Amino acid sequence: MTSTIPFDYHMHSNYSCDCRVTMQQMCREAVRKGIPEIAFTEHFNRHRDDICFEHYDPDAFFKGLAEVNAEFNPQGLVIKAGIEVGEMHLYRAEVDAVLNNYPYDVVLGSMHWNHGESIFSMKYFEKREPKAAAREYFEEMLEMVEAGGFDVLSHIDVIKRYAFQVYGRFALAEYEAFVRPVLAACVKQGIIPEINTSALRMHVAQTHPTIEALHWYRELGGTSISIGSDSHNPTQLGTGLDIALSMAHEAGLQLARFSQRHIIESITA
Repeated sequence: MTSTIPFDYHMHSNYSCDCRVTMQQMCREAVRKGIPEIAFTEHFNRHRDDICFEHYDPDAFFKGLAEVNAEFNPQGLVIKAGIEVGEMHLYRAEVDAVLNNYPYDVVLGSMHWNHGESIFSMKYFEKREPKAAAREYFEEMLEMVEAGGFDVLSHIDVIKRYAFQVYGRFALAEYEAFVRPVLAACVKQGIIPEINTSALRMHVAQTHPTIEALHWYRELGGTSISIGSDSHNPTQLGTGLDIALSMAHEAGLQLARFSQRHIIESITA
């Protein structure tokens, strides 16, 4: 099978605490779907209450990565070393001790916690009005981006997954004043946002982010974007990335290929 999808830079295997499938299973599916390049971006979270706290083992991860490279590189699959770091601005010394000692190709920065509260909990939203929930979340995200140290800002509006369940809606366009500073900081820091397609598979039925934010990013001087399915099983791998490509094209953004934490190629969407 051939595919027009150039890469999938957000996926997990059983080196993440919330995934049970092997790298081999994910790689076989990438080959089957004709996706030529993938990056395993396992969770590395230092918040003590996070389900993935103390789970990530970089030595084991890179050993596993070497094994699948030996097996699947001859089949034409490029496999990059990635990592998804949670709340990096709060744990910079601990995170840098890992990032500086292992050969990562791409580092994703994510926010799953806001001021010590999980944004994957109904309680976070039940005790806040929608505007307050959005403002607090994006204000801390701005702190994270301004602190830097990562390459790709992952699922910028992931907050909407549970906001939808509590409020019944979450229109990113209504929070433009909170989102634009985050995107401006991305441009200044050389961090690129991601079009993450995972919420297309959920009740939200939207990408992270929606198209408005991509236009804001372009207006602010952004030129490059990443794409990822955020898959946790083989059936999810690559799903929705055709939509992400169309969105990038509409917004006039190029796709960034990474190696050794540098953009090595910009691809027209």
